[in-house]
Amino acid sequence: MLKLSGQGALYLVIDALNECPNSSGYPTPQEQVLDVLQALINIKLIHVHFCATRHPEINIWDVLEPLETHHLPLHEQAGQKQDILDYINHFVHSD
Repeated sequence: MLKLSGQGALYLVIDALNECPNSSGYPTPQEQVLDVLQALINIKLIHVHFCATRHPEINIWDVLEPLETHHLPLHEQAGQKQDILDYINHFVHSD
C-alpha cells in the first residue's frame, strides 16, 4: 500500500518508544515495533517521513541511530530541565 504511486506525504510519529513493553515474549513488543520501524525506513519511500521520540535507552538507540537523518536531543534543549522541575513541583504540591 505504501508503494502505490501518487501517494501524498505520510508522516508517521511514534511517541515514547521507550514505554513500549520490553519485558515478556520473544521478540518483545518493543523489539517488534523496532523491527517494523526499521523495515519501513529501509524501504526508503520518499513520501514517508518518520519521527520517533524516546528516552535515551541503548537498545532503542542501537536500532535507530544508523537509520536517522536528523537527531534532536531534547534533554539538551534550553528550558527542558526547568520544565521537568516545574512538573515535579506541581505534582508534589498538588498531592
